[in-house]
Amino acid sequence: MAPVDWNWTSSFGTMEIGNLFSTSLFGFLCCQCVYYYRQYRSDALWLKIFVSLTLMLNVGQTITAEHMVYQLGQGPPEATPPLSYGLDLVVTALCNLPIQGYFAFRQGVLTRQWLPPCIFSIFMTARAIGIFTVASFSFAGGSGAWDWIDAHEWSVIAILTAGLASDLVATGHLSFQLYARKRDDPFSIKQAVNRIILWSIVCCVATGFFTIIALILLFMRTHTFEWLSVALIVSRLYSVVFLASLNERKGLRKLDPGSSLSRVTAPIRFVIPQKSNATHDEEVGLGGNAISGE
Repeated sequence: MAPVDWNWTSSFGTMEIGNLFSTSLFGFLCCQCVYYYRQYRSDALWLKIFVSLTLMLNVGQTITAEHMVYQLGQGPPEATPPLSYGLDLVVTALCNLPIQGYFAFRQGVLTRQWLPPCIFSIFMTARAIGIFTVASFSFAGGSGAWDWIDAHEWSVIAILTAGLASDLVATGHLSFQLYARKRDDPFSIKQAVNRIILWSIVCCVATGFFTIIALILLFMRTHTFEWLSVALIVSRLYSVVFLASLNERKGLRKLDPGSSLSRVTAPIRFVIPQKSNATHDEEVGLGGNAISGE
C-alpha cells in the first residue's frame, strides 16, 4: 500500500491546541483530587484507591500525549507514527474503561434495571476494543497505523459513535429514572433532583458535543488529524466528570441539610433523603455496602 499523503501542515497546530486544552483539564483534575481527599476522608478504601489509579493513569496519558505532539513536531511523521501515539491510546482506554464500568455498575445498583447498563457496557467495550486495535497497528512499526486508519476510516467513526452512544444511554436512562422517582418520593427534594438532572444533561452535552465535533472533522477534513485533537479532550472529560461527580455530593447535602444522602451514583446521582442522626452519610458504594445498596 502506498503511503498516505496526510496534511500535517493544517492539522498539527490544531492538535497542539487540543493537547494544550487537555493538559489544562489535567490540572483541573489534580485540583479535584486534592479537594476529594480533603473533604471525603471517610469514603470507602476501594474508592480512594480507584481515584488514585485514575489520577496516575491521567498522568501517563498526559506524558504520552505531550511526547506524541513533540515527536510529530520534529519532522515529517508520514513514515512511522511515534511510539507514544500507541501508548497514549492504550492508556486512554485503560483509564476510561474502568470509569465507565463504574458508571454502569452504579446505574444497575441504583435503578435495579440492568438492561440499560448492559447496553452501555457493550458500547464502551466496543469503543475500547477499537482503540486497542488502532494501538496495535501503531506498535507494529512502519506506517501501519496511518495506512490502517485511512483504509478503515469507518472503524474510527464507529469508535467515536460508540462513545457518544454510551453517554446518551447512561444519561438518558438516569434522567428518566430520576424524574420517575421524583414523582413517587414522599419527601420534597425538588431542588436536589432538578440539580441532579441538570448535571446529567451537562455531562451528556459536554462529552457528546466534543464527540460530534470530532465526527464532523473526520468527515470534512480527510487525511488530517484535527479530529484527534478533539478526541484528546473527550478522553480527559471522562475523568473530570468522574471526580466532579464525587465532589459534588457536598453541594447536594446543602440542599437538604436535615437529611442524610443514602444513595449516590456517579456521574449523575439520585439521592433519597432519610431522617437520620448518623455522623456520616450512608452512601451506596462510597461509604457503605456497595453490593447490597443498603
